[in-house]
Amino acid sequence: MAEFPCESKDDLYQQALGIPFEQWVDKEGTFAVYTEGKTPFLRNTMFSSLVVKDALVDRFYKLSGGRPSVDKDKPDVLVQVYFEDRQGRFYCTLLMDSSLVPLYQRGYREQVGQAPLKETLAASLIELCEKSTTSLAPFVDLFCGSGTFLIELALKRTKTPPGRLRDFGFMKWKNFDNQLWSSVFKEAESQRDDSLCPPLLGCDIKEEMIQKAQRNSVVAGVSSCIQLKCGSFENMPAVLGLGPGTLLLNPPYGHRLSTPQELSLMYKKLGQTIRQRFSSWNCYVLTSDLRYIDAMGLFLHKQWDVKNGDLDAKFCYLTTA
Repeated sequence: MAEFPCESKDDLYQQALGIPFEQWVDKEGTFAVYTEGKTPFLRNTMFSSLVVKDALVDRFYKLSGGRPSVDKDKPDVLVQVYFEDRQGRFYCTLLMDSSLVPLYQRGYREQVGQAPLKETLAASLIELCEKSTTSLAPFVDLFCGSGTFLIELALKRTKTPPGRLRDFGFMKWKNFDNQLWSSVFKEAESQRDDSLCPPLLGCDIKEEMIQKAQRNSVVAGVSSCIQLKCGSFENMPAVLGLGPGTLLLNPPYGHRLSTPQELSLMYKKLGQTIRQRFSSWNCYVLTSDLRYIDAMGLFLHKQWDVKNGDLDAKFCYLTTA
């Protein structure tokens, strides 16, 4: 909505006062203000939010004699205030949050495990590993959990809009064009094609997780593209007639196993299984510690630094030769 040098409380107030906030919300609506960052003269984020809130309310009173209410939990409109130090001079950016709910929440994941992988991270990692595979080569996840990798793969390959099941913040804006949105939505839906999806197979040692993955894939509308099996990766049968393809794995990091020794042994067995049953496949592994990658005994070709929630992790590309 606006970006400006901000050297005082008055700068912030006057700039916010000039924003035509009435274009996005009626006086009968609700809004909230969230601030990130501080300056030497605006050190309290709650105070900065209050300054912007007061400016927006004052503008409404001047124009219509009324004002929208503040609702911090479920506002119709969320205004975001960001401060940035640019070589010693502070700038403020005022934004409208068009999502409200974080974009990684696609809307299909009703069931999750203890440490679920964010959908957007899974999609980003898929982009990296797809560079080394053909369009119809199979994907296998030996630690599929609640199915995030497999579902994101199916959504991408079938050209299914990833946010089709959720609402967005802009849908509550006063100037939202529902007819235009419906047209765009229908056009995107018309491009879906399940025949474009390669074989997607997943297994997990816990029946509970397989049931969650199955339920999530049904909600996402891609259950017909995914085969799920309960069992250990060591007992995963050879994928005959499908390969070579890609293994996309997010093994346990440690919270489910008690000692580093147990983890090292598990990764060693994983490497043996890959050499025996997936020898010509590409393998991608998300892990928190490269020592466990070493324990697999495979060839590490490339690694990327990624952030999995609050955890620093590595995404590794491996082969058997």
